[in-house]
Amino acid sequence: MNSKLLIVLVLVTAALVLWYYRKNPLSAKIEIGGNRYNVEVAVTAAEKAKGLSFRDSMPADHAMIFLYDHKDFYEFWMNGMRFSLDFIWLDGNTIVDITQNVQIPSGATMPIIKPALQADKILELNAGVVARDGIKIGEIVKFLN
Repeated sequence: MNSKLLIVLVLVTAALVLWYYRKNPLSAKIEIGGNRYNVEVAVTAAEKAKGLSFRDSMPADHAMIFLYDHKDFYEFWMNGMRFSLDFIWLDGNTIVDITQNVQIPSGATMPIIKPALQADKILELNAGVVARDGIKIGEIVKFLN
């Protein structure tokens, strides 16, 4: 096979994969204390930067998880957010911190949200879900798929 044809095939394949994942983001199902959630997975820097920004809402049983390759005090902000969130900070599969009812910004100041302990995964749920479902620090998050 000549090298130009191989390059074209690789580029076409890459374009199709990118198109597919834009239309069908990576997702998973998790369970916390008997409650199940459908989770959109943010892995790339672009997915993490966008997060849930510029969406009008998220279904009640949905969440977004941000995956990192090491623990740190990752900082989040609510840039472009149109609805409030609960943050669950994970070390492995264990909840190490919870930040509840983070409101959308109302002025020019953009508050920074960060955990009390280092985390390698951050789960965003609709505001009020942590209280509604009784989620607590120390609980284990089970990844179902």
